[in-house]
Amino acid sequence: TVLQTRIGVEAEVADGTLIFVPLHDAKIPPRRLMLLTRPEREMSDAASAFATQLARTIERLGNGR
Repeated sequence: TVLQTRIGVEAEVADGTLIFVPLHDAKIPPRRLMLLTRPEREMSDAASAFATQLARTIERLGNGR
């Protein structure tokens, strides 16, 4: 058994090789994902690309896709 979020396993869930089972247990605190940047510094190209992809993935998962 592995506890994993849906992000990072989308392909396996889509092709049916992995099943995502959300946990609904009041004893397990929700996790938060944050991407923090320094306002006085510009993000690197890699960090910016990651942030864009992360935002798209979270939005897609929030819409149930």
